[in-house]
Amino acid sequence: MPARAAYRLLAVAALLVFFVLGLDAAGRKAVTTDEPLHLIHSLTLRQTGRMSIPEMHVPLVYRLVGMLLSTEGPLPDVRATPSWASGNPFDIARELIWQDGIDTDRVVWLGRFVVVCLGVFLGALMAAWTWALTRHLPATAVVLALFAFSPNLLAAGSLVTTDMAATATWFAAVYAWWRYWRRPGRRLWLVAAGCLGLALAAKLTGVLLLPITFALAYVGSRVRLWPPNRSWARPALVWAGMLPLAALLLWALYGFDWRGWLPLPA
Repeated sequence: MPARAAYRLLAVAALLVFFVLGLDAAGRKAVTTDEPLHLIHSLTLRQTGRMSIPEMHVPLVYRLVGMLLSTEGPLPDVRATPSWASGNPFDIARELIWQDGIDTDRVVWLGRFVVVCLGVFLGALMAAWTWALTRHLPATAVVLALFAFSPNLLAAGSLVTTDMAATATWFAAVYAWWRYWRRPGRRLWLVAAGCLGLALAAKLTGVLLLPITFALAYVGSRVRLWPPNRSWARPALVWAGMLPLAALLLWALYGFDWRGWLPLPA
């Protein structure tokens, strides 16, 4: 069997193992303290189109979870809860998630399903990058085995939190940026900008990727033996060009929200 075909079979097998183990964990765990908060934020963004409750993170996970929650039939309107006026997410979550008539276990499981899928996405990126770097089947097998059976990844990948989304999108942003500097082109540059925007939308700490990708632009340009007649400002300009596109994607996930003259008010 050609090495590339064997790699693909190995990757699919590892991703399926992680998916099954992640779903099993998602169905067994009790509801944690943070999960109702993330679920209520997801439902609020889905129903109102705005991030109206304080203590929200950035919106990527809320968008994804909210889309899946919409398949659960008509859930109660968050604005009808007695604590809505207070804006206290703990009280709103308690009043809505555990009220009669809601299948709390299923609502939580739907949110966890989204996070398990993000974990599978992370594993696919890990497989792709390892293979691109090494073209070595045993090395790729080791990485995929460590991924599929990692207690930390399975734990974070089976709870409704922002951690797995941040991990997967950070990895995607750096991987896409690496791919661009290996073979610069418009398509890969757009992919890198999109991945950066998703990472900024996954967790507030995504802003740390801005100096990281700026530094990696110069590392990548030197690794490619950037011609000496090219300006040293060029990597910085390529990096800066991504920022408006990443910001536009981030704003789109906020629903292009304005309050006064301020975009992204939440």
